Amino acid sequence: MKDSLIKKYISENRFKSYKVLNKDDFNNIHSEIFEIIKYFDEELYQYTKELY
Repeated sequence: MKDSLIKKYISENRFKSYKVLNKDDFNNIHSEIFEIIKYFDEELYQYTKELY
């Protein structure tokens, strides 16, 4: 189940990475990564937010 959700997310968002990144884009990518982590594991999400 998780594997198919990850593949779906990647397929829907794969073209977002083909652009020059500025600071806002970089922060948005971090936000998206944290949201993916949060979806799968709340405890890991809290830990990574504290590290960031």
